[in-house]
Amino acid sequence: MRLPAKKCSPLRAPDSPPYFDGDSQARLTEYGTVVKLPSFRSVPMYQERRCAQRYALVANAEVANSSDERIARVEDLCIAGACLAMTNPFSKHASVLIKIRTSTEFFQCHATVAHSTHGIGMGVMFRDVTPPFLLVLQEWLVTAIHAETTRS
Repeated sequence: MRLPAKKCSPLRAPDSPPYFDGDSQARLTEYGTVVKLPSFRSVPMYQERRCAQRYALVANAEVANSSDERIARVEDLCIAGACLAMTNPFSKHASVLIKIRTSTEFFQCHATVAHSTHGIGMGVMFRDVTPPFLLVLQEWLVTAIHAETTRS
């Protein structure tokens, strides 16, 4: 049965009973067919988009772009990026140079700001990590993984 090509609310077609239960939504397509959409209760509000597991790291960082340098604290670290706590983060998509220091080691690479929240901090994705700094990053991650497994 073909329905009239009128606009309808997300929950039901005009002048007709709901097509599905209250957990689902129905949508009338431009061709007059009804499509069931997934339940909002089954779809998570926020899906993780991380490409690697993050681990806690205590370190200080300097973040610089072409005109400004700011101080940050590393909260989480993974092979692909880091979460930096800072009061005045750079804007999303900014290209920055990251320098992370612990008491014994140093890491630096270019990065892109993936997300930024004023007053809280920003997440960065590493780019162009050179082999010597990749070794430092891998050592930090191995140490963090070992510390996490011994705590559990």
